Amino acid sequence: MNEKEVSILTSTVPEYFGGRTQSLLKRARLFDEFGINVRIITTNFNQNYSRIINSLVERNYVSKNVSFLNIFDYFKGTDIQENNVDLFIQQKFGNIDHYDVVKRDENMDYYDKNTSKRIFSLRYNDYKIILIDEFISQKRPKYRYYVSDQGQVSKKRTYVEGTWNIICDDILKNDFETIVSFKFVNNKKSEVVLFLKKQLIFKNEKQFFKFFFDEIFLPNEKVINDARLLDKPLLDTNQSVDKFFQIHSTHLQDPADYHSGIKKSYKSLLNSDENINIIVLTNEQKRVILGEVPHKEDKLYVIPHSISNKKPIKVGNTHHAVIVSRLVKEKNIEEGIIAFSMFQKIYSDYVLDIYGNGDNLENLEQLTNTLNLGNSVIFHGYTDNPNHAYQGADFSIVSSNYEAFALNVLESIANGTQVVSYDVNFGPKEILGNSAGFISQQRTPESLAQCMIEAVEKPKLLEDIVSRANEYSDKIFLERWLKILEIQ
Repeated sequence: MNEKEVSILTSTVPEYFGGRTQSLLKRARLFDEFGINVRIITTNFNQNYSRIINSLVERNYVSKNVSFLNIFDYFKGTDIQENNVDLFIQQKFGNIDHYDVVKRDENMDYYDKNTSKRIFSLRYNDYKIILIDEFISQKRPKYRYYVSDQGQVSKKRTYVEGTWNIICDDILKNDFETIVSFKFVNNKKSEVVLFLKKQLIFKNEKQFFKFFFDEIFLPNEKVINDARLLDKPLLDTNQSVDKFFQIHSTHLQDPADYHSGIKKSYKSLLNSDENINIIVLTNEQKRVILGEVPHKEDKLYVIPHSISNKKPIKVGNTHHAVIVSRLVKEKNIEEGIIAFSMFQKIYSDYVLDIYGNGDNLENLEQLTNTLNLGNSVIFHGYTDNPNHAYQGADFSIVSSNYEAFALNVLESIANGTQVVSYDVNFGPKEILGNSAGFISQQRTPESLAQCMIEAVEKPKLLEDIVSRANEYSDKIFLERWLKILEIQ
């Protein structure tokens, strides 16, 4: 095993992402630049990984030198996709000219000419087939086939007749044979069957992941795990590897209460007696964890996220505030908007720019309209250029319910933009110190609005903000990781 090789585990690498995936990809890039061979290992099913990886390379999130290995591609024996959708339709349904065809929105429904029964339908996106539904009853499909961007039929889903209740998901090889089957109980994954020379049956997904790790790891390999889903499979692997567990979020059941105990998803990791390495992002979280598991002190490290040194271009007061975040419940963007509406009663010419996507977008738009902020709050969607977003603002806003670090705080000050934030566990107070932003005295919109007023009337000095950011340089970050990995 080459000592300059590292594997990074994660459940998924989406095309568009938040702080956890961003930090993982950046770590991989910095390791690669130092000359470390990096492979990123994923355990979710995504039929479009080849396109996603190409997108990440083109957008400079990861270099071409970093390799990717997906669990399903490994057992299929290839990550090469074949355009086999036309062959599948022909083998499954015969000549489509023998059916009556009805166009319905993005669907083409195919009916038996003799019985008038719907046999199958094709769903399109951008003129490409993305789903094939096969019917027995007329109401709902019995089988659904998923088609990748490259035209490969890659997954078959079987439903209970006439319902959307899932019986199983079959991951398909290029020849349409099943390689992995997930059985479902009450629409939740249960048993996993792997079809090799003989069938292997696993009680659950984690046992399946452990088997995969036993297959691919080499003795003394250095493995960094970024996903709590994969903690137990890595802890249980039969291979003798050096294990490093990166914590990206709060480990507390109640993020606001240090005495609320350890979340269930963290217990296998923090209660493990193995000689493993755990990396957290702040000194405060380390202190709180040691209060629960003091025996971990010698193997609990603090390595904050890092930022590339910048020379921010600031153009004076822009009369803009900014939020850059996933638009999800835990980010509590609602209270940031409410606080801004209070602040705007004094500084009515300010505009709030919000960058990001998420499930809560519609609720946030409704709140904006309710507060009559329609012309003063702009939702821009996801951005690949957060530097531009931050440099165009006088201050950024963080109102999360919890964080493990708050990478957006560091990105903001690296661009010379002061931060207005709740006292979130963990991160903002430790990152900002006294020189780069304002922490509200209470977790209320009123208190946050008061901090916004201070940011306008008594702004932090640009040189102090940037100086604080420089304490989190890529150079320091890499040195800390190389030390615990014992890589020269």
